[in-house]
Amino acid sequence: MAKRLIAKTLTKASPEFFLAAACCRWPPAQGRSDAIRAAAQAPVDWGRFLAIVERHRIWGLARRGLAQAGVVLPAIIEGALEAKAAALARRNLVLAAETARLCRLFREAAVPVVFVKGVTLAALAYGDIALKHSLDIDILVSPAQVGEARAVLEGAGYALKQPLPALTETQLALLLGHAKEWEFWREAGEVTTELHWTLTYNGLLMRDVDASCPLAAVRIGDAEIPTFRLEELFVYLCAHGAQHAWFRMKWLADLGALLATVPSADIEGLYRAAQRRGSGRCAAQALLLCERLLGVELPAAFSAELRGTGTAPLLEALALDAMLGGGADAVLTDRPFGTLRLLASHFFLGEGWSYFWREISRHLVSPQDVAAFALPPRLTWLYVILRAPLWALRRLKLARN
Repeated sequence: MAKRLIAKTLTKASPEFFLAAACCRWPPAQGRSDAIRAAAQAPVDWGRFLAIVERHRIWGLARRGLAQAGVVLPAIIEGALEAKAAALARRNLVLAAETARLCRLFREAAVPVVFVKGVTLAALAYGDIALKHSLDIDILVSPAQVGEARAVLEGAGYALKQPLPALTETQLALLLGHAKEWEFWREAGEVTTELHWTLTYNGLLMRDVDASCPLAAVRIGDAEIPTFRLEELFVYLCAHGAQHAWFRMKWLADLGALLATVPSADIEGLYRAAQRRGSGRCAAQALLLCERLLGVELPAAFSAELRGTGTAPLLEALALDAMLGGGADAVLTDRPFGTLRLLASHFFLGEGWSYFWREISRHLVSPQDVAAFALPPRLTWLYVILRAPLWALRRLKLARN
């Protein structure tokens, strides 16, 4: 069944999609240029190509790849790509400077943090911070130090994007258990920072990948920025992409570029590490997608093992549909029942009844409800009962506005 779904989805894929995927291959060697030139031989609707690049947020990779492959573009398309790629590079310089500033402030406050994705990943995977699209700065702290980390961010000029009332200890504990980050912004959204105390809603999906892990350091300018080591970073990128059904190709491109920094024979070891941490299905899905779309070479026996794994082909099919479905500019969450389909896919990512139950229970309490009003500790079970009517009231209010 999964094979038929994959074949059906790929049959509907446009030449522009395959050209965009070729631009996301890494490293920037002859093989990538050959793949780009081959994809560009098909009749290309350059307006649709731009829409796909926009949807998947891969302007830097598309511009660099097409230029290195010597593909001649219509002048208006070339100008649009250059403008987008230049704006991306400028934005990343701002984020790099702000990452270094925040790293210094957290060190001065003696609050240990981990910077994930963003410019640290760009430096590790691409060796160039100008190529990767980054929307914000992601910072991970231990749950016990969320309050201290919030104070550092507020002292640095940030404010919560959605302000919170004064929270009781019960409310804070419930929020930390049913949410995973707070979003802050500075200067009316010029820079956005997400403060994470966990990286996944379901703790069984990515065991032992947290702020207490042994860390690596990445040099950004004159600053040494703490981030995950290769093994933890691989596990996190696979779990993160899987939780979004890989509906943006940029996430897969970043993972593919990171894999290009290690020998092909070592990739299986990273997969085994993901299995031990509860993310084996996420890693299998990611590796199959990298092999199919980005030309990542996996040992033949290992590739066959992954394709013979129970849920991996189905997860690959779901991700391809999320990437390709709905047309060039419709992301999964904008499609009919897209959010519901995304949430349903989460149940396939982990294994065992404990994972399944945690996936159900995390939806029983809404962080919005917890933050909106306080219940006494003995009555917090009422949040479960109130979830549906309060959700309906919020939807009705939005419809009226």
